Amino acid sequence: MHHNRLYASYPFYRDVYKGVEIDDVTVFERLCLRASERINILTIWRANSFLLEHPESYELAMAACAVAEILYKNEPSAGGGGADWQDSNGEMRTIESEQVDRLRVSYATPYDMSTPAGQVMIREQIEQAALTHLWSTGLLYRGGVVKC
Repeated sequence: MHHNRLYASYPFYRDVYKGVEIDDVTVFERLCLRASERINILTIWRANSFLLEHPESYELAMAACAVAEILYKNEPSAGGGGADWQDSNGEMRTIESEQVDRLRVSYATPYDMSTPAGQVMIREQIEQAALTHLWSTGLLYRGGVVKC
C-alpha cells in the first residue's frame, strides 16, 4: 500500500510559490493531497521515496502547488477561478479576460471533469505542470536507452 503525503504546506504555497488562487487552508490541503497522489502516479510511485531522501524537496512542493491550483480551477464546488460576475443570462461566471475600451468580457469555462474530453484536458494540464517542476529530478524517467 502506498501512503501519500502532502508535498507542500499552505505556508509554502502562500509564501514561496506565491499562490493566491486558494485562500482556504482546508481546501488547499485537500487539493494538495490529490495533487500529491497524481504526481506519485506520474512518477510511477517514486515521488514518496524521493521525498524520504529529500524531505524539503522544492521541486515536489512547486509541482504539488501547481497541480493543486489546476484542480482548484476545475472543481466547481471549490469555487475556483478569478473574479465572478453575472453574465447576460444571469449565470455566475469567472472572468478570464476583459477589455475596457468598447467593453469586451470573456468568461472562463472550467473543464467538465465528468466528461472524457474534460478529463483528458485536465490530465494534460496536470502533466505539463508536473513536468515543468520535476524534469530535473529524474522522477519522470521511464527507462530505455538512447542510441546514437
